[in-house]
Amino acid sequence: MAFRKQVMITVALLTISGLLLGCSSESSNTVSPAPPTEAPLLAPSNVTATRMANGDISLTWDSSTQANLQGYNVYRLSSLENQIGKLNTGPLATNSYLDTSTEDRAYYQYFVSAVSIKGAESSLTSTSIYNNPPSEPKGPDIKY
Repeated sequence: MAFRKQVMITVALLTISGLLLGCSSESSNTVSPAPPTEAPLLAPSNVTATRMANGDISLTWDSSTQANLQGYNVYRLSSLENQIGKLNTGPLATNSYLDTSTEDRAYYQYFVSAVSIKGAESSLTSTSIYNNPPSEPKGPDIKY
């Protein structure tokens, strides 16, 4: 009987000490819950590039309907520069971009990503275009 009483007292003391340690106010003993994760963004779809009459290149893509979308980033790889560069300074609110810094006879590859409200980017969708100016109209053949 004494042994049984001692076991019950030990269990009670362990339970109370566990509760007291669990309620400690020391920050090193507390565990913060993980911050909520953000749903991943889908990459933009149907990215197209069109050469305008003045040589600018117009990019368009399908709008995203995801709730955590902040905007889009546009990157360009040029055959003249041979490096990828971001074209916009902040996320674009629209699903289009006009590249006014193009050159004739250059091959461009564009990459578009979606940007979340927390700043995370989706994977990239790409399209490419050769900025070839239209040829000059030929006059009639003149035979002598």
